[in-house]
Amino acid sequence: MKNGRLEQKLQTFSTVLLSAGADPTLLDSEGSSAVSMIFNAAAGLDYLQSCFYKFIDIIRFQEISSRDTWILAAIARSVPNFHLRLQKQLEDFHTPWSISSFPTRTSFTIIGFDLNHQISEIKNADDLSRASFMRGLCGRGTASMLEPLIRCGLDINEGNNGEMSYLGEAANTANHEALSVLLNAGADINRGTIYSPLDALLERWVTLNNTNVPKTQVMETITNEWPIFEQLVKTPGIWSTGALIRAIILRHDECVECLLQSGFGRKANEMPHGYYILSGGEVVETVKHKNTAALKLLIKYQAGLDFEDREGYTALMHCLDKGHTELFKILVEGGANLTHRTSAGFSAKGLARTNATAAHPRKPTLRGVFGYTDQMRPVTQGEDLEAYALMIQKLESIQEQASDSAKSRFCKIDSTDQQVSNRRRNFTDIHASRSDLLLHSHF
Repeated sequence: MKNGRLEQKLQTFSTVLLSAGADPTLLDSEGSSAVSMIFNAAAGLDYLQSCFYKFIDIIRFQEISSRDTWILAAIARSVPNFHLRLQKQLEDFHTPWSISSFPTRTSFTIIGFDLNHQISEIKNADDLSRASFMRGLCGRGTASMLEPLIRCGLDINEGNNGEMSYLGEAANTANHEALSVLLNAGADINRGTIYSPLDALLERWVTLNNTNVPKTQVMETITNEWPIFEQLVKTPGIWSTGALIRAIILRHDECVECLLQSGFGRKANEMPHGYYILSGGEVVETVKHKNTAALKLLIKYQAGLDFEDREGYTALMHCLDKGHTELFKILVEGGANLTHRTSAGFSAKGLARTNATAAHPRKPTLRGVFGYTDQMRPVTQGEDLEAYALMIQKLESIQEQASDSAKSRFCKIDSTDQQVSNRRRNFTDIHASRSDLLLHSHF
C-alpha cells in the first residue's frame, strides 16, 4: 500500500514537471530516460498510456533513443490516438495539400512506428538493449504490444541460460497476459537456471510474505495470481528443484499439495541435482522451517525421507539439532531410517546422544540454504532427552519385531546410553510426565 501511494505521488510530480516543460528524452549517466524508467515501474505502463504520452510530440519523438522509440511504438499500437496525434503533427510540418504543387496527396509515415522497421532495429540492436526492452515488455506490457513482435520472429528464448528468461520476467511480475502469449508462442518453460518462470512467481510470493505487508493482502495477491501458478504447473515438461521448497517456506498448503500432485519433489533413489545438491530435498527444508503440515503432505506423497544435505545431515538430524520433537515423531512414524549412517559418518542416534549430554540450553548448529523461521532458538535439555527417549523406544520396537538373526544388526544400548538414561531419571522437571517413554529393562 505504501509503495502504491508513493508511486501515485511520483506520477503526480512527474506530470507537474512535464507540464512545466521538463524534457522526458534526457538520459541519465546509465543511458536511461524517463520513458524507460517509468515503463519499468509497477504501474508505469498505465501512466504512459493514460498521461505521459500526451507530452510527447513529433519533435521529441524524433530525438529519443532507439529503446524509447520501441516502447512508445508499442504503446502507440494500444493507444491509437497517440499515433494519430503524432501523425497529424508530422503532416502539419509539411505544405498543406490544398496549396501544394503536387497533384496528389502525399502520405507521411512515422518510421519509428512502422512494425517492420522496429523489428529490424530490435534484431540488429546490441544484446543488452534488446534484452532490456523485451524483459520490460514481458514484465509490464500487454498482449497487443507483445504479439506483433513475436509474430515477426523475435527470439523469445534468447539470452544466457543463467539469466531471468522473458517468460520468467512475465511470471515474476505476475503479468498473466504476457505469460499466456509467450507460452502459446512456445517459450521454453524451463529457461533460466537461476529462476525458472515457476520459481520466479513463487519467489515473488515468498518475498512479499517476508515483508511488512499484512498477511491478508499477501493471500489476496496469491489468490489473484493463482491462475498463473496453475498455468505454469500444468505446462508439459516443466520441472524445478526449488519450486516446492519455496512453497514450503511460503507455508501455503494448497500450493504445496498442488505441486506434489503434479509430480514435484525429490523421490526416493532420485540423484541430487539443482537445489537438491545443497539442501538435500524438500523434507530437510521442511524440518528447517518447522512446517508440520507440509511434512505430512510430503510423507503422504512418498517423498524421500533420508536424503542428506551438503553437510551430510538428514531431516531426522535437523529435527534433533533444533529440538523439533513433534516433527521427529512424524518422520519416525512416516518411515525415516533411524539406523542410517550418512556419507559423512553421522547417525541420528549418535547426534541424539551427544545433544542429551551437552550443556543446556543448547544452541542449534546446523544451518541451511534457505534460512529458518524459528530463528535458531535455544534447545532445552527436556527437548533433547525426550527426543533421545523416543529414539530408544522406536529402536526397541524395531528389535522386538525383528528375528533373532536380524537383532544383531541394530544398535545395542551401550554404557553411554545407560548414563544418558540415568541423567534423564534425575531430570525431575520432565521425568514424571515422560517416564513411560523409556524401556526400563535396558537401564
